[in-house]
Amino acid sequence: MTNSNTNIYRACRLAAGMTMEEASEKLHIGLRTLSNYELDVTIPPYEIVSSMQKEYGAGQAFIRDYLRQFPYIKTYIPEENDKPLPETALRMYKEVTDIYAMLPRVVAITFDNQIDETERPEWYTKVVPEMEEAIESLRNMVLYDPKEKPSRDNRFTRTA
Repeated sequence: MTNSNTNIYRACRLAAGMTMEEASEKLHIGLRTLSNYELDVTIPPYEIVSSMQKEYGAGQAFIRDYLRQFPYIKTYIPEENDKPLPETALRMYKEVTDIYAMLPRVVAITFDNQIDETERPEWYTKVVPEMEEAIESLRNMVLYDPKEKPSRDNRFTRTA
């Protein structure tokens, strides 16, 4: 999350042009608490990081970097998505639709509260991989961070 010279919380606060006093007030935390976060003494809770992101005007990469410091979460955070938003949304739609189509089979397999020997091959070769793809596509939508937000002139407009 940080290198030896830079703390992401401090860097984003400074980039937002805030003093520690201003930031601690906006975040509703003490000055010493903020200092501890910026000196890597303590790790802020997610709620504070989410508030920092909003107050500092930081992108989703800020949250992604925060989450990557936890080994048990790190593997579930997708790499930065450089695909256009419509492509990301279509991928999510496709994966969720695939899961929806599988639901009758998922219910049939799990209805008896177990996955028996005859069901395991299908479960682990078809169902689980589809669920993992759907989860990744949903994460990519949630963590989407466009490099440039489209201006009002670049919006899709409906013509009559």
